Amino acid sequence: MRKWTLTAVSIVLVFVLTLVGCASGQDKSEQHMDHENMNHGEMEKADGGHQGHEKGGKDSEVTPAVSLSKQQSKQELIVSLKDREGNPVDKKDLTVNHERLMHLIVVSRDQQTYQHLHPKPKGQGTFTAITTLPRDSYKAFVDIKPKSLSYQVSPIPFQVGDKKEQPPAQLQPDGFTQTIHGTTVSMKPTTFKANQPITLDFRLKGGKPQPYLGALGHVVILDEKAENFVHVHPESDTDTRFATEFKKPGIYKIWAEFKINNKVNVFPFVVNVQ
Repeated sequence: MRKWTLTAVSIVLVFVLTLVGCASGQDKSEQHMDHENMNHGEMEKADGGHQGHEKGGKDSEVTPAVSLSKQQSKQELIVSLKDREGNPVDKKDLTVNHERLMHLIVVSRDQQTYQHLHPKPKGQGTFTAITTLPRDSYKAFVDIKPKSLSYQVSPIPFQVGDKKEQPPAQLQPDGFTQTIHGTTVSMKPTTFKANQPITLDFRLKGGKPQPYLGALGHVVILDEKAENFVHVHPESDTDTRFATEFKKPGIYKIWAEFKINNKVNVFPFVVNVQ
């Protein structure tokens, strides 16, 4: 009789523990689904209204890899996308973001070389772009918007030519006005504080901005170590004002892209964030 009583108690305990485990697993699953189902606008609101993607990567469900293949005088940049199980993440898994499936930002070690490319899908999670890069150390930033997987942009280092011991970028604030190809761009404000929302207001003289990739301009921001990445778009379709926020004090470089007279020009600014 005592043996039967112990057996009955054991069965009840197993049943209770199973119910607790199922409830716990359901909570985690629902939290995960809520995160995955947030659209781009909702994610921006969750980040305090900040547009774009910042460096992270730890919680990313998509891992990009960048390699270089030389083709005569030019190079072919190859971007491969895989999920956590190693399966390819292809074009059908991505949402078009500002008229492109992928924005690839490439920056040299000294941040003097900057390219904004749009690799084309080749199948099996592979995207390629033809470019010309001088010998140097680079970091690539793969900016994509997966349909159902979480993703955060992280810097991906790669090398063109032999690697040499070189000092890191030493950026110096260089003013708030830049002139390129007859167009002068001025940026306001002229003072910056970390952890405070800020609006970058660009005024153009000598040229009128044209729609480019679904906006009147694009802004990319990197810190001095090229680790924290932000890709920002205008607040509206009719102006060149960009809302953003600098998370930490330090030196940052800002690249403002505007299409003028059917040509995209890049205006660089270096700022000191207090």
